[in-house]
Amino acid sequence: MTLLPDLTLPAADPRLAIRDIAGTSLTRRLYAVIRQQSQTSPALNAYIEALHQQS
Repeated sequence: MTLLPDLTLPAADPRLAIRDIAGTSLTRRLYAVIRQQSQTSPALNAYIEALHQQS
């Protein structure tokens, strides 16, 4: 048994039994850890800004 997000599930695989988790509300936390003195790339800056906007 494992937990997978919806985006990772195959469209139709008869070998899998997909079930919802009853009575729970799942959440996630995303973190970015960078060195204080390091320069960041524009892509990383955009990612960190997106994280801030979601919180």
